[in-house]
Amino acid sequence: MAKVVVIGGGISGLSLGAELVSRCPAAEVRVLESTGRAGGNIRTRSENGWTCEAGPAAFLNRDPSTLELVTQLGLEDELVTAQETARRRYILVNGRLRRFPDSLSSFLNSDLLSLRARARVLMEPLVPPAPPNMEESVASFARRRLGREAANRLLDPVVAGIYAGDPERLSASAALPQLTDLEQNGRSLLQALIRSREQSAQQGSVSPSGVGMRRMVSFRHGMGRLVEALVESLGPRLQHHSPVSSLERRAGSWRVHVGGERPRMEDADVVVSAVPASLAAPFLGPLHPDLLAACTGVPSAPVAAVSLGYRESEVPHPMDGFGYLVPSTEGGRVLGVMWTSSMFSGMRAPQGHVLLRIFMGGARDLGVCGMEQEDLALSARQHLHQVMGISARPRWQACFRHRVGIPQYEIGHEARVHEARRALLSLPGLLMAGNSLQGVGVNHCTKLARESAIAVADYLRALPEQPSESTLSPACP
Repeated sequence: MAKVVVIGGGISGLSLGAELVSRCPAAEVRVLESTGRAGGNIRTRSENGWTCEAGPAAFLNRDPSTLELVTQLGLEDELVTAQETARRRYILVNGRLRRFPDSLSSFLNSDLLSLRARARVLMEPLVPPAPPNMEESVASFARRRLGREAANRLLDPVVAGIYAGDPERLSASAALPQLTDLEQNGRSLLQALIRSREQSAQQGSVSPSGVGMRRMVSFRHGMGRLVEALVESLGPRLQHHSPVSSLERRAGSWRVHVGGERPRMEDADVVVSAVPASLAAPFLGPLHPDLLAACTGVPSAPVAAVSLGYRESEVPHPMDGFGYLVPSTEGGRVLGVMWTSSMFSGMRAPQGHVLLRIFMGGARDLGVCGMEQEDLALSARQHLHQVMGISARPRWQACFRHRVGIPQYEIGHEARVHEARRALLSLPGLLMAGNSLQGVGVNHCTKLARESAIAVADYLRALPEQPSESTLSPACP
């Protein structure tokens, strides 16, 4: 019987394990999680009517993989879709919240940009594309296409919301490939952005679950429900307290050295690493210098998330949307604020109360996870007082710190990924999954997990016929 070992029990490893059980019923599947709790940064805390998330609050239904996984797990009836008002987002500029435009008319009348900056953005279709092989930072790309003010007030906060990163260091083609592809195809970024948001607003229920495409989706009792169902489906195939110390290539197979409470060795035909790059370096790095370069070349941005609950009457500013993002030009450690109870009305806070979630740190404050929880909560409260006028003490609070946070696809990332894939071609039966190489977010992780499972299934089918010539796709495309 063929055996597959998945290293890492985050959302990537768990969903990959579930996909492998479905696609490779004849194979023995093991998912090794180094700690006593699976799910990675996905965790839901519920208490006295409050429901908050440690990590992702929802997933964007862009690729069908997540909904297909939900259907496989029998969780369709537990899905909830964010309120229509969640499409409304704001940007903090000069201490005031300003609506992010979602149509050409709202852009033309927006106070988010000066008249001069709006005129510059309207000239964007006339800007010639960069040479195909030129790698730019997100900041350089945005300034060239949209102008400095729009780069600072539009792209900078969006990057903070997705990567918690520094746009001067992130690679535009690696971090925002949709935008750079638009340029190379001769299309306007502004027109595509507005058309995308208009089409999204017009989308109806197009899936069997009643969830429209490009909608924010979660579960009635929080994202932790997805992890619970995956853990239950895997059963004893998921092994906790099983950190991997090293990998050893043997004749046509792999030996996995596992430490922890039960030190042991596990032999496998296929090994898939689904842990953050920095955590994979100790066991992938010794196998090939290019794997070491890829693992050590993807830093992560630490993020702290503080959830604060108030009586609705204690919040003077209307919470009529998703929340707001904070450009780096505003200063401070706050990246953005999510109006959680407005996204999923009646499900995240007791009646008559509201719940807000403040994100801090990232590239703006690398030491944020070293702060005490009370200091984090105080910093969040001070920010809300300045921006939203909230002076009351919170009725409830929760703090979560993610030291290994969001992977940063910095300049040179695509070259490192290319070299890593070439290295994996020389190591048959070894695969890298997860979000360290490309694609952050739950939806992208499940998409890559599905693609990885297909590659593993193809490899295993070929083993009896061509054991020496079969090659496994070295990384998710």
